[in-house]
Amino acid sequence: MESAAFFDELERQLPGLKCSVLWIKASPGAVVSKNTEHHLQGLKKILPQLIIKDFGPGLHFLQEDNPERVADLVMEWMRQCRRVAKATPSLALRRAA
Repeated sequence: MESAAFFDELERQLPGLKCSVLWIKASPGAVVSKNTEHHLQGLKKILPQLIIKDFGPGLHFLQEDNPERVADLVMEWMRQCRRVAKATPSLALRRAA
């Protein structure tokens, strides 16, 4: 699937998603094109809870290129989610329901 079609499909399917979402972005990368920033900003409008973390240069399998970097980004995102949940008690209640 070309990257524009990939983003179009995401934009159609994701509006109802309420949980935090992590996008690990490689620059340059294999999945996204020169319009990456445009598409990511469109996704941010649909998913305000989208958190974008920069990986740096990478190929298609970022977890194989640099597993430590991916783990660091995921852990950073999880800490950020935890801080938001603690600061927003109603968010924690919705997740528990």
